[in-house]
Amino acid sequence: KMQAKMARYNIITLYLLSNVPAEKYQVKFGTVALRTCFTSYMNLSQSLLDEYKHTKDSLFLRELETQDEIMSYIALFHMSAVIRSEESALPPTSSASSLMEESGSGWGALFSTFTKYTEKCHSSVYMYPRWKWTLDLAASVQSGNYQRYFRLLESGPTTDKPPSMTLANNYLDEASDKARFLILARCCCSSSLNLIRLSALRRYNHSFGKGEKVLAHNLANLLQFTGDALLHAIEFCRDAGLPIVMDETGIENKCYVTMKSSPINISTDMSIVRMCNPGRSNDLFVFGSSIGDEFQDDLTVLTSQLNIDNWEERDKIPSDGEPLQRQNHDILSCRNDCDHVLIPP
Repeated sequence: KMQAKMARYNIITLYLLSNVPAEKYQVKFGTVALRTCFTSYMNLSQSLLDEYKHTKDSLFLRELETQDEIMSYIALFHMSAVIRSEESALPPTSSASSLMEESGSGWGALFSTFTKYTEKCHSSVYMYPRWKWTLDLAASVQSGNYQRYFRLLESGPTTDKPPSMTLANNYLDEASDKARFLILARCCCSSSLNLIRLSALRRYNHSFGKGEKVLAHNLANLLQFTGDALLHAIEFCRDAGLPIVMDETGIENKCYVTMKSSPINISTDMSIVRMCNPGRSNDLFVFGSSIGDEFQDDLTVLTSQLNIDNWEERDKIPSDGEPLQRQNHDILSCRNDCDHVLIPP
């Protein structure tokens, strides 16, 4: 389990330090560390699979749930890299950032990696529900169904686990496990969220036509911005080169985004940086925010209840049978220094 724990810690570290100045933290070191964790885990998983084929050792079956989780993280990072490489409005990447180079650099690597590290059986989809959810995300991107992509990221996978894969702890432990996976999955996808929005904006621009004015508030909803959604939408459309118009003739000021006939192109360096590396601007969504109010009673409120220290404690059962006491400090109680570097509580 050590390799899986290290992978989780490196994922959350990469996200939390994504907007730290380069002189304080080099992202490439975090990426190398994460790649090493993934490689170590998958090599171990391959060894367990080979042993299972010869001896039918049950250790491989007991590891299926964790394997499903880690393979989903790898696929989500790979998916973000593919989305970046296919974005025509941005300059080409200087180096490959995929975590699946051995299996290929495109969408097909998702399937070849799955067949390499899993036991082929009729119930593969049933045994890997999180992997199936990841493929649903990839299919949504490829088909241009971006609203469904965000909804899937909002709700997470449905895991109807077989009895052998069900956690031995209570419902809170299962909810904690689901919330942990969903938070880390969003961390894996965070770098590509703006690229997904850019693809959606390109379609809206083509549909509305030249000179059509669209309320920025409506675009904020269409592009699935959270937090200060209107401000984020205005800045995003400005980075995409769409004119912003203020209408001060009515009772209240309204902001409009003007569509254009020419293709969307990201030209300035800062706009490119914001598109490719949104930093911590997605915190509200990543750590459990809700896109719609109807989800407030779901996993979207768990960020105030969970803390990172407890994520690795879910498999421990106290000797007296009482549930683990929750610590008072959670991720929202962290503070930032003058350079906005996260300081743990």
